[in-house]
Amino acid sequence: MKTKLKGTLEMAKIRFGAGVAAVAMLAIPMFASTAQAAPASISQSGKTFGTAGAGQTSWGCDTNPTTKRFNTSYNPGSLSTTVYYNNHCSHSVKWSVVIFNTKDQVRRTECAGNTPAGASGKKKFSMGLLDNFEGVNKGC
Repeated sequence: MKTKLKGTLEMAKIRFGAGVAAVAMLAIPMFASTAQAAPASISQSGKTFGTAGAGQTSWGCDTNPTTKRFNTSYNPGSLSTTVYYNNHCSHSVKWSVVIFNTKDQVRRTECAGNTPAGASGKKKFSMGLLDNFEGVNKGC
């Protein structure tokens, strides 16, 4: 009788433990559903770099496009994005950024200016709460 009771208690523990595990497994997707999916890769200037969150652009210089390049990198923030640039060209380069407003469904281009030959640095772009930074383009 003692062994039968002990066996029944062991089975009850197993069933209870399995029930708790099952409830926990059902709860995980509920909490995980608030996470966002990873964005797909983006293409800038014909080259694919990283994900839609962080990005890089690179294009050849007018005088020697195979060896000299203008490069940028950025990681969009919620209210601003800083673009880091490096001009390896022997001439100045005009470039711009694209920002999309999700409320108005309007895409705007902001000219970053003319970066002198051989210059490197960073430029900060302010955005609204409903703006998404989309990337960097050659020209203004």
